Amino acid sequence: DEKEFVSKLARETMELARSLGEPIQIALALRSLSLTIDNSDVTQKLAVLEESLTLLLAHGNDIQAAIAFMWLAEYDFCFCGAQKASIYAREAMRFSEESGSASMLAQMATNLAQYSAAEGDWEAARRAAADAAEASAQLGMDDQVTWAVQALAMVCAGTGDPLTSARLLGFCDSRTGTLHSQRQVNFGDDILFRWLLTTLREALGPAALDAAMLGGSSLTQADALEIGLRRSGAAA
Repeated sequence: DEKEFVSKLARETMELARSLGEPIQIALALRSLSLTIDNSDVTQKLAVLEESLTLLLAHGNDIQAAIAFMWLAEYDFCFCGAQKASIYAREAMRFSEESGSASMLAQMATNLAQYSAAEGDWEAARRAAADAAEASAQLGMDDQVTWAVQALAMVCAGTGDPLTSARLLGFCDSRTGTLHSQRQVNFGDDILFRWLLTTLREALGPAALDAAMLGGSSLTQADALEIGLRRSGAAA
C-alpha cells in the first residue's frame, strides 16, 4: 500500500532527523506524514502539520513557512469547514512575499480568492482573483489563471449574474485537463467547482447552463479576465 509505505518512510526519516538534531528535516518529514493520515482524522492531520509549522517558523525559511501555511489552509478548507482557511492563506501570502517567490505568491492569491468567495466575501475574492490572474498570466501559470477565473465566476454567481458565471466556468473547463491538469478531487478547486455547478444549474436550468458554458469555452484568456473583472465589479 502506497500510503503505508510513505508513512513508514516519513516516520523513519523523522526518527533519523531527531537523532541528528535536524529540526527542518523533522518538519518536512512531519509534512509528508500528514499526507498519510486519513482525512477522517482531521484533528491528528492538523496537529501533525501544526507541529511541522512550529519547527519551520523557528528554524526554517520564509518559503518553507509559506508552504506549511498553504497546506494548513487547504486542509482547513477541505476538512474543517473553512474555519481558518483565509487566515492561513493570508499568512502564506505574507511569507511568500517575504521570500520573494512570485509564483508562490500568485498561487496563494488564487487560493485566497477561492476561500473568500466560498465565505461570500465577494470584494475580497475579487481583489485576490484580480491580483492572482494578473501575476499568474505574467508568469505563464495557466492553471492559476483558470482557478482565479473560477473564483471570479463564483463572485458573479454570488452577486446575481449566473449567466456570466456560467460563461466563465465554460472558459475554465475548456482549459482543465487540456492546457493544464484536472482539478484535484475533493480539494479546493474541485469542491468549489461542484458547488458552483450546482448553484448555476439551479439558477439557469441544465440547457441554459450548458449553452452558456459552451459559449464561454471559446473566450480568450484576455476576454475571460476582462469580463470576469468587469462583471464581478458589481460587488465593489
